[in-house]
Amino acid sequence: MYVWSDYLMWNQGQIETWADMAAGEACRALANQRQTSGDGWPYTRYAVAEIGGSGYLMMRWGTVTSHADCPS
Repeated sequence: MYVWSDYLMWNQGQIETWADMAAGEACRALANQRQTSGDGWPYTRYAVAEIGGSGYLMMRWGTVTSHADCPS
């Protein structure tokens, strides 16, 4: 799962806060889907990125098998 932002008006603190929130939400969404679908759900990775004028910056990423793997 990829979560992208192209909003470039945030300061560094706002970017970090958004990246933490987005990573937690993406991780929990994948964990919920895996929990309800069983081991047949093949997706376990997420990434949070910012798209800017010169490309993209990967900010957070991870692999999830349960809610315990998720950032808060």
